[in-house]
Amino acid sequence: SIDDSKTKDVSVLSPPTTTSQERIMFSKYCIQPVRIKSLLMSRVLEGYRARRYGHTSQDSDKVSIHFTLRLAECDVVLHYEVSFVSSPWHIPTVGNAHIKLELSGENTDFIQMVKKV
Repeated sequence: SIDDSKTKDVSVLSPPTTTSQERIMFSKYCIQPVRIKSLLMSRVLEGYRARRYGHTSQDSDKVSIHFTLRLAECDVVLHYEVSFVSSPWHIPTVGNAHIKLELSGENTDFIQMVKKV
C-alpha cells in the first residue's frame, strides 16, 4: 500500500474521472529492465495524465504512479498504474516496472466485453 504522507494527488492536472466506479483489471505485467523516464514520457505522449504519485515505502528507490486516459468514444477511462523499483545493478533510473491496466466508466457493455476477452 502507498504511504499517504509521501503521496501527491495531481488530479488538478487532469480532468476528473467519474467517482466511485468499479475498476475492472484486464492486464498485469512486468517490464525489466526499463528506464522509468522513457516509460513515463511514453505514457504522457500517448495522452495519459498523472492522477497520483508517491513513494510506496521508506525506500527512495521505489515509486508508484497512477495515470488515466479518457477514451471518450467508448465512454470509459483507462487506468495505468506503475510500481517502479530501481535496480541495484544499474543506474537509479533503470529497474523493474510492474504495470496494472484497469477500466472504469459508464459503458458497462464495453467493460464487460473487455473483461470477457
